[in-house]
Amino acid sequence: MKILQVSPNVLNLNKNMTYGGIERLVLGLKEQYDLMGLENYVIAPDGDNSIPNVLPSLFESYWASIKRDSKFQSPGNAVFNNLAHISKVLEIANASDVDIVHDHTGKVFSFHKSLNKPLLTTLHGPSEWFWDKDLYKEFFKGCNFNAVSESQRQDYHFLDPQYVVYNGLELKSFPFSLSSGSYLFSLGQITRYKGQHHAIAAAERTNKPLILGGNISEDPTDSEDRNYFDNEIRPHLGSSIKYVGELNDEQKKVFFRDAYAFLMPISCNEAFGLVVIESLACGTPVIAFSRGAIPEIIEHGKNGFLVEDAEEMVRYLSRIDEIDRGYCRKSVLNRFDISLISEKYIKVYEDVIRRAK
Repeated sequence: MKILQVSPNVLNLNKNMTYGGIERLVLGLKEQYDLMGLENYVIAPDGDNSIPNVLPSLFESYWASIKRDSKFQSPGNAVFNNLAHISKVLEIANASDVDIVHDHTGKVFSFHKSLNKPLLTTLHGPSEWFWDKDLYKEFFKGCNFNAVSESQRQDYHFLDPQYVVYNGLELKSFPFSLSSGSYLFSLGQITRYKGQHHAIAAAERTNKPLILGGNISEDPTDSEDRNYFDNEIRPHLGSSIKYVGELNDEQKKVFFRDAYAFLMPISCNEAFGLVVIESLACGTPVIAFSRGAIPEIIEHGKNGFLVEDAEEMVRYLSRIDEIDRGYCRKSVLNRFDISLISEKYIKVYEDVIRRAK
């Protein structure tokens, strides 16, 4: 089997990424397919890519473009950049002899009638991206969709995803510790729906130190995230509430491992939640708002707690010592390690190819 993955146009693929959940999955699958001896390629923007067999779509990633020249900082240019990326994907895929195209952008299937290869689309984004669900339901009938959770599958009912393969990471590489530090940890893009203000409220109520990590969007067309940080996060920063900025994989592993608990007070229907399995792989229990796919990962009272609001988060912080850190790690290694996820995708590929014939 020859496999072609399509990565988003936003970032390059390397081990020093501080942001990029989709890109981490693409990297992980690429490494597993290499270990399996499968011929496989990835289409991604040219630039700082640290893996072999990358077929360049653009001469640089979109984020590199907007940092290099302010003229790219407009919604119109973002749309054109996406179209240019997809156009190159179609050109490369149609000229190749691969058996399956696995798209992680969620956009190539819009042009599936122009693609001469079987296509699997993994849905990573929210269903709100689809502006007319009735139109999409009819227009893309016959496409092959994978949801990254049962919750997301229900959310995308109008596309009728045939498969559910969870996201995964190389979890065995995450450092594990039976003991913990005293601080709370929360990692994610600094934005209101990630709920960092709720994490701060819980920390202040329990008199526990809190470390916040994550990127702040510098999108020139949308200042909402920067305003959120300046108005609702920055005023609380001090000796007990600290913001450590963006973290690459090696940096964040230490924070995960040594945390007393990981907080995820998210308000949206999270499609999966890689930070949850990262924390659990290190043995650190998670207290999360019960939204989206989170209840599919968190076993209430066993590897963390599911709560409805910051008030409940405070209450369950007093029960963290009831959680077995060893079970936290076991609960995700047996379900979400990338070695298992890659095998499940191979079975899905085989079915998509069979259906195409």
